[in-house]
Amino acid sequence: MNIAELRALYNSAVTRMNDAEEAIRSAEGLEDVEARIAEANDTKAEVTRLADNIKAYESIEEARSAHQPVSLADNKTEIRVGNEPLTYEKNNGNDFFVDAIRAHFGSSEARERLSRHNEEMRAIGRVDETRAVSTSNTGGLVIPQYLTNVMVAPGKNRPFADLFQDLGTPTTQTITIPKLSGAAVAVHTENAAVQDTDPTDATEDVKVVAYAGKVTVSQEMLDLGMVGQEQLYANILRQRYDEEVDKAVVSGDVAGRYGALSASADVNAVTYTDATPTVAEVYAQIATAIAAVQAANATPDVIVMHPRRWGTFAAAVDTSGRPLIGITQGYQNALGTLDNLAPVGFVGNLMGLPVILDANIPVNLGAGTNEDAIIVADSSKLLKWESTPVVKVDDSTKLDTMSVIILLYGYLGFTVGAHSDAVSVIKGTGLLV
Repeated sequence: MNIAELRALYNSAVTRMNDAEEAIRSAEGLEDVEARIAEANDTKAEVTRLADNIKAYESIEEARSAHQPVSLADNKTEIRVGNEPLTYEKNNGNDFFVDAIRAHFGSSEARERLSRHNEEMRAIGRVDETRAVSTSNTGGLVIPQYLTNVMVAPGKNRPFADLFQDLGTPTTQTITIPKLSGAAVAVHTENAAVQDTDPTDATEDVKVVAYAGKVTVSQEMLDLGMVGQEQLYANILRQRYDEEVDKAVVSGDVAGRYGALSASADVNAVTYTDATPTVAEVYAQIATAIAAVQAANATPDVIVMHPRRWGTFAAAVDTSGRPLIGITQGYQNALGTLDNLAPVGFVGNLMGLPVILDANIPVNLGAGTNEDAIIVADSSKLLKWESTPVVKVDDSTKLDTMSVIILLYGYLGFTVGAHSDAVSVIKGTGLLV
């Protein structure tokens, strides 16, 4: 029984106790009063017992959240209790990148802080134990959580990539996915041979590649710069990292890695050709794209488009000047709703599906290089394997200029092709702006 169910029993008992007390006031005769008093006492005892159980349950939950498993390695065990702060948190005086540099030069204090940080990241599950790298030479460090948060708000620069089902950190350069088709089942005639059709087997190889970028900063900036400067470097690197990951899943990047818009992705192609396109006609094309996904026995759950495409929907009006996209739910005769004014991410609904804006959808498609595209998908069929980005710091390569290189990298494998018929892409001259 969980805490919610226990609280429901408590609330029910309190209601019965209150009803029993009200019943005493309307009792007739001494025996009736005594019977109702006994009933009230019974419910009161039940309320007290349930209240004690809730308190005990909550106490256990608080203890579980306050205490975490202890590492048994190297006699460096640190027990983190309750809300004890992490080693690297925003504006707490410890600078992640500066410590990485100082550890490189042999600072025992910096190494101690980095070692504790790595243990903390293991404890909260942000680093794979098999991939942990010693901090004795700052070979590889997991970025602190607060820097990850500062780098970019979740989904801001990678809306489509964040829709993919994350299957964990890749452990090989090629992931092979088996694909079977062609088996058959038929009505069996008594004493006749059973339907016998061997399936056709095939595989898809998903390539895992690294995405990496670096910035070069002066030693003076690290030593004498403003508090929180590391957030600026982290922000620059992670923004670029997320943009490239998102561009890859949208358009593909290297041979054999096809994004949703890749010509070889084999998705449902909806071609919209129109010299004088209208929003209402685009809406009809989206309906066609949704139907194509449904025909593959998949459940479309998202529409992804470029912000400028959504702008045409938001600006569209009918012959009486009324907007076709309603500001609120229940707007009469609206094609959809405008629920959020975000530049990317969720903004509204069309045909009952959430609309996600993604500025990494290209706007230079088609012969005139002035077209975009719209993606309709069952996001549960989009697969990816992605690692947590890792940072490396090096001051030896450019020692003669007192410059420091800060490098960020991560690994990604993805596929649209495993269930390509669960994705529809609308392209054509009707999507020019």
